[in-house]
Amino acid sequence: MRKQISQSVKIFHGSTEIVDAPQIRCVRGTLDFGVGFYTTLIEEQAEKWATVKQNRLMASGISAKAIVNIYDFFADDLKSISYKHFENPDSEWLDFVMKHRDEKAYSKNNSYGFEPNHKFHHKFDIVDGEVADDTIYDILTAYRAGLQTKDMLLEKLKYKKKNNQIAFCTEPAILLLNFVGSYERNQANEF
Repeated sequence: MRKQISQSVKIFHGSTEIVDAPQIRCVRGTLDFGVGFYTTLIEEQAEKWATVKQNRLMASGISAKAIVNIYDFFADDLKSISYKHFENPDSEWLDFVMKHRDEKAYSKNNSYGFEPNHKFHHKFDIVDGEVADDTIYDILTAYRAGLQTKDMLLEKLKYKKKNNQIAFCTEPAILLLNFVGSYERNQANEF
């Protein structure tokens, strides 16, 4: 069983910059849990995200650092907001992710990137669960095209390495994060 948000935990955000004042941004329109500030309980996963972002920028000729930001989060604050936890990648999780990864769920905003199409966007302040990352992109594509059933996809997900993401989707949720510090990861191209 994966660690669920409890009393007080450290959570991590992989980036190419120090993020001491998190903001809700949507730079691409196919995020698992919709628009939000994405974090994880798994430090190694945040390191990987930071390195991937660094490598993408460096491949474009832009100098970048892999930065892991650290926050304290107090679960007692969950009582004041709307929170959705997915224990495992099950049918409900898959429907939720597919709905938010659908391009119809977002519209292009020329001034900033993407914004949610509110017909599709959920009502939660925080959403916590597994990541539908690039390692299963082909499986999701086959499912969307009708080449795999939901049961087939969910069976394949059982054998995937466990991961975690926590999306802070509203301003009240963002205010629950307490920036602790950050560090630079020095191993580009590792992942």
